Amino acid sequence: MARLSGLNHAQLKTIRSFLQHIGGVNLKFAAKDLTTIDKQVGLTDAEPFVQYGACTYEWAVSNSKGKEKRPPEVCNYWHANMFKEIEAEIDIFLQQQMNTRVASVVPTIDYNAAGFSRPGVVVIIGGDHGDKACPISLKMNLVAPQIRKQRRELNLHCPTIQVASVDCSKDTLELLQNTVMPSIRSQLIQLQQSSVVVVYNCRNPYEFKSYCVVKGMALASIQFATMNRNTADESHTMTYQSGGGYNNVVNMTSYFKNVPLYDLRVKVVVSNFHDLYVGDLAFQAMLVGMNHSSGDHCLLCRYKAAEFNCEPHHTREEATIRSKESLSECLNEFNRLRLAGKNVANFQGVNTVGLLDVDPQRLIVPILHCPMGLVDKVLQSFKAWVNVDVESLNDEQAEQMRQQYLNAQEIAKEANTTLLVAKANREQNNNLETRTALKAATTAKSVARKALIAAKGIYDECMQRHNARSGSLAQQFEIVFRNFNIRKEHYHGGKYNGVNCIRIMEKSQQLFIGGNDHTGFDDLIKSRKKPTVTDAAIDAQCQRYARLLGLLDAVWSNVRGVESGIAPTPDQINTLARALEQCKALWNEMDLTTQQPKWHLTFDGHLLHQVKTYGGLADKADDVIELQHQILKKQRERFRSVPTFMKRERCIRRELRRKRSPLIQSHVNKYEAKVNRGKGKRGPTAAQETKREAKRVKRDDIVNSAA
Repeated sequence: MARLSGLNHAQLKTIRSFLQHIGGVNLKFAAKDLTTIDKQVGLTDAEPFVQYGACTYEWAVSNSKGKEKRPPEVCNYWHANMFKEIEAEIDIFLQQQMNTRVASVVPTIDYNAAGFSRPGVVVIIGGDHGDKACPISLKMNLVAPQIRKQRRELNLHCPTIQVASVDCSKDTLELLQNTVMPSIRSQLIQLQQSSVVVVYNCRNPYEFKSYCVVKGMALASIQFATMNRNTADESHTMTYQSGGGYNNVVNMTSYFKNVPLYDLRVKVVVSNFHDLYVGDLAFQAMLVGMNHSSGDHCLLCRYKAAEFNCEPHHTREEATIRSKESLSECLNEFNRLRLAGKNVANFQGVNTVGLLDVDPQRLIVPILHCPMGLVDKVLQSFKAWVNVDVESLNDEQAEQMRQQYLNAQEIAKEANTTLLVAKANREQNNNLETRTALKAATTAKSVARKALIAAKGIYDECMQRHNARSGSLAQQFEIVFRNFNIRKEHYHGGKYNGVNCIRIMEKSQQLFIGGNDHTGFDDLIKSRKKPTVTDAAIDAQCQRYARLLGLLDAVWSNVRGVESGIAPTPDQINTLARALEQCKALWNEMDLTTQQPKWHLTFDGHLLHQVKTYGGLADKADDVIELQHQILKKQRERFRSVPTFMKRERCIRRELRRKRSPLIQSHVNKYEAKVNRGKGKRGPTAAQETKREAKRVKRDDIVNSAA
């Protein structure tokens, strides 16, 4: 009851007291049941393996106006034993499998994962800052993607474990280096060399316990022994030899106490852990040692912003692909340049040792943050086109500022052309006249650029005031957005979050072109346009923006959906490739900016390559990490009365673990089944299936139709 309603201990205690004194009802929870639940989810073993700490972070000095130096911040943090968490999740999964199949043998979890040569289990590690904390999570895909696709459940048996967290206002490289990342780094290196075995009672296979062991353990060398026999501290141990011939000991305290040693058997259930890494680009950049470089450099290849918009096959050439070796080479060159006295911020983006020992090719393209960034750029371009070229401002001073900005743009463009001509002339004929002309052209470009920056600042300030007025087109656009339940979120920096960006892509035709029952952007623009702009030009440009967002919808729906997002067929991959090709061509035709890493990752071959290599990215998305913010926010609100950081985080961790107990889940499922009885919630309705099919047909039509 407390879990379904979100009650904390104090609130539940008040309800219990009220029921006892007023209603005569004694509400209790048996201690025996709680012990059973804790043993099911591995709390008794895992809880002591959590380490807490605090770090005082000194913020940098800033000379910017309004951004004075902040006082030092005390950041509390904790990190768990990743192996104990994994063991507990595998125990829960195997319990469910044994109960479902009524099996007589513990099943094997291994499956053949795309992109990896050996069978094993895919684990996704990621982190992201939000709600004044930076949680680090680990997701395990315990079921093969083909089974999840067949069941149409994207995250079936894919638990997410929180392995560390830092309470901070910003996740910086220095803060993570001094708190949780050293422990996570060492554990992940060890995880890459680990497998999971299950020790079980051959007479009762339902009595088992999983353990993480060194990969390549010799099964013939396993020996069981009893420590402190006939005492209160009696326990079993398992000794085995690894590949190097070293003896390793596993303590099986609190398990198999009444089981004879000769009845214990061992089975390997997970042979390998295949690690992949997700998060926003800034977090991924810190993982590989490219701090503050995620806005100008690609994390997967050596291309920088000025070189984006290249042929897809160029990013897969051996000389351009990033690897651990190339990161080390770049870091050595960066250190050499700094020792030589040169003031460089990075070398090919690399400027420090990475937080984790990660192969850059295992950084997954963020399929949540990339479409958000692309939609944001499209809307920025659309609004800039409206403000600069189309809208009538009805204000003489504002019109004058806009014209000054347009004039400054033309002067800067001419200066840049003159500079290119001067450089070409000097290369052909290096004499005093060409050198003088080049110097004059360089000076002219610098002056024109400064004038453009000043004019743009004045223009932006003017348009900000104009767009804030109730009658402006910007405010009219917001009304149209709200009609489709699309709103900017204050917690998201005043921008559209992932759900809203998906709606914008899906509803692009209705938003930009309108319909019989609602007004689109095109009609609003025509009512406030300049006299020199024709209706046909407005219709054509709005059609282009609608098609561009429709193609983006076709791209990302193929990447994130269950049908084509996991284990995609060759036809589905071809559809994605055609959508990417057409979207990139239209983007370039509209002359939109292409110097963002998110654009490069999407259209220059990285996204399509990872979809082919890893068998789809829908179950490797960064939205699972983002979801942790919502879950943890609810838990922090529930345990807000707990006085200290350590006790509060301990309560949250225990609660999240207990919610995954099969016993609790069975009660929740029974409750939901009775509440939803007769409401048609057993699966998607015919109307939902029809709507889903209509969306698929619309996306196919957009991809297959001529531009």
